[in-house]
Amino acid sequence: MKFRFLISISCILLGSFLSSAKADPIQTLNGSFPPKGQVLFRSQYRLIKRSRGKTEFGSQFVINSLAYSATKRLKLLATLPWFSQELRTTNTQTGEESQFDGAGLGNIRTYIAYDFATWNKPASSHKITGYFGLQFPTADLELKKTYSSLGKGGTGLGSSLGLAGDYGLSQVYGLSYRYTNLDYQFDTAIIHDHFTANDQGVARGNALLYQFSLSRRIIPWDLPEFTPEHRLDLILDFFGVWQGDREVKGDDVPNTATHFLLLGTGLQYFYSNIVLEGMVSLPLLANFPTGQAEPDITLIGGLRLYF
Repeated sequence: MKFRFLISISCILLGSFLSSAKADPIQTLNGSFPPKGQVLFRSQYRLIKRSRGKTEFGSQFVINSLAYSATKRLKLLATLPWFSQELRTTNTQTGEESQFDGAGLGNIRTYIAYDFATWNKPASSHKITGYFGLQFPTADLELKKTYSSLGKGGTGLGSSLGLAGDYGLSQVYGLSYRYTNLDYQFDTAIIHDHFTANDQGVARGNALLYQFSLSRRIIPWDLPEFTPEHRLDLILDFFGVWQGDREVKGDDVPNTATHFLLLGTGLQYFYSNIVLEGMVSLPLLANFPTGQAEPDITLIGGLRLYF
């Protein structure tokens, strides 16, 4: 009885969190904001496997982000990525294998997000949010070299998440829309990355990110009378990146544009002030320059802490 009483009290105290916590898109970090006056810490681990013939690329990185809601509409977000990449190649003639690694701090990003419009009804809500951010060239020098030599400009994933890459101060801006009802949530976003040239006059092609995400509460399936102690959501997530040709001293480099679309299926588990998430993502579309490695599979795991 005493144990059940404590559980009941805990459910009451945590009810406001579980009722307000939302299933955020996993493949993109936009949308992850706490209620007014609270702070959200989010950490993600990603493993990306790519291949080109008998050459295998493995990229691992951790993205830590901190978000704060200053008002009901104004939010602040900063991301700090740690990146590592390894290359394993096999000589097709001799069969000899070789490996090359690189790791270090990625490029830091800061965002300001503002909810331009919200419509709240008893059983549903709509929200449109605008984003503006800056990406700072803080990536480790050796990592920049490794990222460039191994990835040949990357798969677009590096640029879309602000990881490595050797370029100057860059701007990020975009819009997102969210619809929520008692059972489902739909998110969509379009974000533009405008990259500036580095000291050598080399700039990555500007990138356009687009995302569609649909989530459904599966535990409990039916909405209970009281806020449940645990909640599990299933998420279907489409994430695409189109990136234009690279530039060298203001001139485009032909045939360096990239376009890919990933489909991810994942879960988010809610308990107390913690959200655990995981996703497996596979490519639906992969148009890359000749000779560039294409993504085979992406594995994502992470957590969110509200305080």
